[in-house]
Amino acid sequence: MKLDSGKTLYAHIVDPNGLIDGLQGYATGFEVAVDREELTRIVGADLEPLYVEAPNAHCAGWRYENGRFVAPSG
Repeated sequence: MKLDSGKTLYAHIVDPNGLIDGLQGYATGFEVAVDREELTRIVGADLEPLYVEAPNAHCAGWRYENGRFVAPSG
């Protein structure tokens, strides 16, 4: 999600299976960065692959699968 500041909101995805089957898991937190390079400096190169651009600021707890966020139903 692009913010008014020009930065991007990235969601941290916790993948219980690791990256064996691609990134599949749940959004658990956020970071704000200008780009992925800045994000890498903030979270470190080992965690950067676990961050994806968030669709909104309310997606914590949403499932992330096959490259897309899935909002909880109900």
